[in-house]
Amino acid sequence: MADLKKWEELDKFSKFKKSPIGYAPFVDVCLAKGKHDEAVKYLPRIADDIKFKYYVKANELDDAAQIAFEQRDMQGLLLVQSKCPPQSELSEKINSLCVQLRSRK
Repeated sequence: MADLKKWEELDKFSKFKKSPIGYAPFVDVCLAKGKHDEAVKYLPRIADDIKFKYYVKANELDDAAQIAFEQRDMQGLLLVQSKCPPQSELSEKINSLCVQLRSRK
């Protein structure tokens, strides 16, 4: 479906039943075809254990930072921060999240 650029059909297919292979392949194929807006549709349905990785892969850095924080993943927060422009709003937000994580320990 992705090769035929049938994005609406791919979306319908993904909602037909719970995917036995998960939703990561849907994100992968959309990103490979340069369809970021389509890939974003599937991100919330990605399994929790790989959700952070896929948000980073899709360059959804704000959401990736929030997921890393919720998972108490300091390394994940630092990875996202490394992908942000220095002194950006997101970088400052990540600094704040890191401080919060450190204070919880």
